[in-house]
Amino acid sequence: MQKKNRLRSGTPVVRKLITTMLILCLPVVAALFSYGTLFNSGAGAHGSVLGAAPAWAAPLASLSPRNLKSGASASSVLEPSAIVDVEIQGFAYSPDPLTIAVGTTVRWFQLDAGTNHSATSDPGAPVAFDTGRMPFNGQSAPVTFNTPGVYSYHCSVHGRSMTASIIVQSAPGETATSTIAVPTTAISTVAVPATATTTPNPIAFSDVPPGSPFYPFVSCLVSHNVLSGYMDGTFRPGVEVNRGQLAKIIANAAGFTEKVTSDPTFQDVDTDAPFYLYVERIASRHIISGYACGGAGEPCGAGDKPYFRPAANATRGQIAKIVASAAYLTTTPTSQTFADVPATNNFYSYVEQLAANNAMSGYSCGGAGEPCDANSRPYFRPAANTTRGQISKIVATPFFPDCAR
Repeated sequence: MQKKNRLRSGTPVVRKLITTMLILCLPVVAALFSYGTLFNSGAGAHGSVLGAAPAWAAPLASLSPRNLKSGASASSVLEPSAIVDVEIQGFAYSPDPLTIAVGTTVRWFQLDAGTNHSATSDPGAPVAFDTGRMPFNGQSAPVTFNTPGVYSYHCSVHGRSMTASIIVQSAPGETATSTIAVPTTAISTVAVPATATTTPNPIAFSDVPPGSPFYPFVSCLVSHNVLSGYMDGTFRPGVEVNRGQLAKIIANAAGFTEKVTSDPTFQDVDTDAPFYLYVERIASRHIISGYACGGAGEPCGAGDKPYFRPAANATRGQIAKIVASAAYLTTTPTSQTFADVPATNNFYSYVEQLAANNAMSGYSCGGAGEPCDANSRPYFRPAANTTRGQISKIVATPFFPDCAR
């Protein structure tokens, strides 16, 4: 009888204990149910709606295989914590344009053999980024976009022939920060405030300091992605320019960016050549020409195509013709500026047009083999080679007169 009374008196205690345990377990059960629903229902081509997950589930969601390689379309919008891969192949970025949400991470994969590519933000981007140059089969460090806006970018190796854009949209109810997160393993990164304007940033080449003769011209071309420096922080203004490099510089400065689908014009500039696109864009406008096949070391092939000689140095006379033609300088000269470029010279009109635009000047007479004439005219030296410093002035002056000062 005593034992029975003890059980009855303990019954309310047991009931209360069970009730308390149920109350405590209900939130856990609900959270697990939500987690299961998040990862098992309605996932589209790019994974789940990560914004609906509990805070503790977000890291798990970002590791989902669906988010590691997305191949997003132009209209796709990914939620934060997703990782999107952009492929670089055929000298183009894919997908382009790419639309993502604030907080999304992007990686670039370089699939073009025989060359390097980069993903480098254009001036005026909400926040600057630069993956650095990626070799064949290379992968960039991931870049996380935390500031909404349109990010136009290009390849620093191939200039305006390779462009794309990323559209970063704010997530509902979120306040975006003003940064791009780039891991310290990135090859090359630049951070600027979100309020950055399109004003070119000063260059920082150790061998072209402010005050040097070529500084304003080099700075101008670098800010317009026409020229770039070397990985050691130098520009090397004294290095001579060859014909292949010249084609790239002129095509970029003139904004020639159309796709090239025709067969190669020149025997020695095939489709896999580094300067193929630029040479073809210039050649299609009859701005440059080549040398007839059949000479020493230049046998004629199918179609008897001419040779371009991309590795040959570009002379001052050739540069005058190419720059004046690409910049559409059409002034008819009426006088002779240089002692060694008379009106009968093949480069006469081009040299005079650039001289009239203060893009090219000459050398004082009186030196060895350059006697002064009755007017003490300077010498142009049309057969002389041209350096990177000199080409920066020659190109910047007619193409970008506002910044080349």
